[in-house]
Amino acid sequence: MPPAPPTSDIIHKFIRDKYSKRFPELESLVPNALDYIRTVKELGNSLDKCKNNENLQQILTNATIMVVSVTASTTQGQQLSEEELERLEEACDMALELNASKHRIYEYVESRMSFIAPNLSIIIGASTAAKIMGVAGGLTNLSKMPACNIMLLGAQRKTLSGFSSTSVLPHTGYIYHSDIVQSLPPAPSGSATHSGSQFTTGEGSNVSPGEKPEGRAQECPPSGTVLSQHRCVTHAQHLQPGLPAHSLLGLVTQRG
Repeated sequence: MPPAPPTSDIIHKFIRDKYSKRFPELESLVPNALDYIRTVKELGNSLDKCKNNENLQQILTNATIMVVSVTASTTQGQQLSEEELERLEEACDMALELNASKHRIYEYVESRMSFIAPNLSIIIGASTAAKIMGVAGGLTNLSKMPACNIMLLGAQRKTLSGFSSTSVLPHTGYIYHSDIVQSLPPAPSGSATHSGSQFTTGEGSNVSPGEKPEGRAQECPPSGTVLSQHRCVTHAQHLQPGLPAHSLLGLVTQRG
């Protein structure tokens, strides 16, 4: 039996199905689930709110707002009833509250990452480590995941609203946006992402005592084994040969 989809996905699907009666084109213009929900809550039945709306400018880019505004003026959608609108607003509030709770959990996990996965936290930072562990479904699942998949954790769908996306880098997830990768010059940052992903499946993560990694993951050191600062700097210099230990990248990897 396949696993049930996350609650946030169920709520997003409910909102999308209900609001498609009013503005069916909005789904393709705002593909990000959270941005879509916030936009629906802001617009409601009044699509004229697209124009000169400061709240909407905090959710969407000006280019997207322009496309949404033009499309809203020609949409064939129908007005929602008071009951439909009330249920829709309730679902939006539920989704936003769920997202806020998720962020609070991530903040707590991030504060404990030095105890949960010290090696991983030192290399890619506690914030990035907490994010990829949450998306992977736990530390054990993360340790069993191939490096090529870890690199994609946190990758976002891109908008197809008619504007060029050539500046958007494909196949970039949480690891690509971590401090250790972003502090590199543009050229080696891609290989650094690969190295960071491989390190995550190897000695960068810790598995609970008594558990053995399975699948394609490399064997991890015993839980509680923390990498020395010298080894962290060595791995950092592997990402960018010739990098001095006292540089910015060296300082980043010596945290913890």
